[in-house]
Amino acid sequence: MKPYINPQTGEEIRTLDRVLTFGLSEEENAFLEKHLPNKQCELMPTDFVTDLYAYKSVAVIIRAQALSARGLHELESYYRELENTPTLILWLGEPKLSARLMRMTHYYDALDDLRDELKSLLTASYKQINEIRTMREELTLTIRVLRLIEQYPGIRSRAIAETLSISKRSVQRYIHVLRCADDSVQYDASVHGWVVGASFSPDETDHPAKEAAQ
Repeated sequence: MKPYINPQTGEEIRTLDRVLTFGLSEEENAFLEKHLPNKQCELMPTDFVTDLYAYKSVAVIIRAQALSARGLHELESYYRELENTPTLILWLGEPKLSARLMRMTHYYDALDDLRDELKSLLTASYKQINEIRTMREELTLTIRVLRLIEQYPGIRSRAIAETLSISKRSVQRYIHVLRCADDSVQYDASVHGWVVGASFSPDETDHPAKEAAQ
């Protein structure tokens, strides 16, 4: 996966993949730290229920007994709004969430019960989160390609690639996706570039992207 770059500073922005824990002992957290799915992941133990839904995470591991009645209610309300989540939820012990919400979780009586499958569960969740992240990046770039074509009718693939700092082959892939989804994206042979909708006279449009493409 490509790193995120701050457009103002040019520095890489590290995406933290967290595994959050609540109510676990130091020894249990130390065990979990040895089973993180990737070296880029970090373990984040917390004593605050709000952290469990304030931070994006690969997984949350919750000892239910450590929750106050208010904390349990907060989580019930949060998960009820979600209905579904790619985040792995490992729920340890009693009290349980409602039967409907428990379907979102993997329930165990204690941490010892999942020691053998912990690594595989965390790794699977990590892969799923990264697949979603990649899909989001692809969708974002596809939309940006469409916006450039709309803004600068007649823009060429090379100019799009230079503007978005991606390869020309990637531009061609995104345009193929757009054309499969909607045939309004067309190649205009009169200007040797891409347009949305009907062709236009090159004299009607004067834009920097077209100049950059020449």
